[in-house]
Amino acid sequence: MTVDQANYAAPELEQGIERSAASDVYSLALTLVEAMTGEVPFSSDSVAGAFANRNGKLLPVNADFGALAAVLERAGRPSPDERFSPREFGQALVQAAEKLPRPTPIDIVGSGLFDVAVAATDPSQPTLRPTFSAPPVAFAPPTAQQGSPILIRTTPNIPQSELPDGVVVGGSQTADGSPSGPIVIGAEGTGPTVVDADMLLALNAEDPTEQAPRPKKRRWVLRIVAIIVVLALVAGGGVVAWNTVLNPSNPVPELVGLTEGEARNQVSRYGWKVVIRKDRSDDVQTGQVIRTDPVLGSALRKRDSIIMYVSEGPTLSVLEDVAGLTVDAAKQKLTDIGLVPEVEEAADETVAAGTVVSWTVPDQPNLKVGEQLVKGATVKVVVSTGPAPRDVPVLIGLSLEEATAKLTEVGLLIAEGPSAPSVDIPEGKVMAQLPLAATKLARGASVLVSISQGQKTTLIPTIYGRTYEVVKERLEKEGLLIGSVAGNKSRGLKEARVNDKKVKDFERVLVGETVDLIFP
Repeated sequence: MTVDQANYAAPELEQGIERSAASDVYSLALTLVEAMTGEVPFSSDSVAGAFANRNGKLLPVNADFGALAAVLERAGRPSPDERFSPREFGQALVQAAEKLPRPTPIDIVGSGLFDVAVAATDPSQPTLRPTFSAPPVAFAPPTAQQGSPILIRTTPNIPQSELPDGVVVGGSQTADGSPSGPIVIGAEGTGPTVVDADMLLALNAEDPTEQAPRPKKRRWVLRIVAIIVVLALVAGGGVVAWNTVLNPSNPVPELVGLTEGEARNQVSRYGWKVVIRKDRSDDVQTGQVIRTDPVLGSALRKRDSIIMYVSEGPTLSVLEDVAGLTVDAAKQKLTDIGLVPEVEEAADETVAAGTVVSWTVPDQPNLKVGEQLVKGATVKVVVSTGPAPRDVPVLIGLSLEEATAKLTEVGLLIAEGPSAPSVDIPEGKVMAQLPLAATKLARGASVLVSISQGQKTTLIPTIYGRTYEVVKERLEKEGLLIGSVAGNKSRGLKEARVNDKKVKDFERVLVGETVDLIFP
């Protein structure tokens, strides 16, 4: 509801009550008060203000309204049950009009198209009157014979003494009191004048008060034209009143970017028929208005239709295959069609590293090449990192052939290093490996192994009384290992132990044994 409509609306419409005859009576009462005072009672610049101003208040009428005051007071009561019905209101207005003074005639400046016809028939124009002053007479029918006296009747049985001066009724009277002779007109000093039929017919022809014959047909044509013009003006005025007051136009407001519910609330007060159509947009979020038809600013009246195009999400993209492309090429291709690539790396035994192995749409995993999905959707791209890393197996204690077979099984190669004696590993078995077991290697990498020469003995060299550097050099030369070291290394060796047993110079021990050293 607009402000203009609210200024003429009944107070109960604010409560959501449907319009009724009582609300129309209230609006008409406001209009009549406005016509007499020039102001609409309770008017405001806002819809809420207009209803607040008239809530629970009587229509402001005063004694200047005369007989209309009581009628308008009842028609404008706040409660619809206390107002007139339309019939009662009409009857009350008619009765009040009989007690009001008649309006002053409106001066007519001109009639425009009908000036000539109006001038010929305008009763307000002065009419020439006969120069003689005599009572109105009724002429005899035109069937009177030539030369015979005309019989003029006055009021029956009017005595001669009551007639005006100069009027003499001559002749005798008949049984009913009518004069039987001619009427004598004239004063006594001028002599009587006998009026016969010929004279009266001549006077009748010269009488300027006689209406000239009018063309009946033209008068009816003018009346019909006038009626048509009046009806056209009334109809035109009704159309103008309907379009400007009862059914005003309103411009389409800014609705783009609003949700459907917000947009409907925005236009609900205008009484438009809202038509919702779904469309897709890459710029407008789902559920928001993309555009309207008619567009922003266009004028619409009540019950006109407005089409709102509401976004159901971004436009659709057609899926394309990116398998086998490099990761950079696949990402570019998906971006170009409005999709978001999500890269995930995975080892693959057959696809080269850096190449796309496969792709999927997480939200719709069953989609295939050529099918559509919403722009902005994520596509997971699996990129090969090459063959998976291999875990190096345990090779210690295996023969060279067994170690080779085990490495080949997991895609690794074997490399043989120099052999050496071993305290624990029998001859011909792997006594050492590099890298160690459980280390991860790429497919095709090599593992270095050392084959045991078996258990061999050697003599403890001369090490007692020698410094640490000399002792270390001589023991390693014989294939022995250095264990723990205690004391001052710069002084001569005090004691050597193998497996917690003291050994002396030139004592036989196994090659590969560990020797613990004790200095003073």
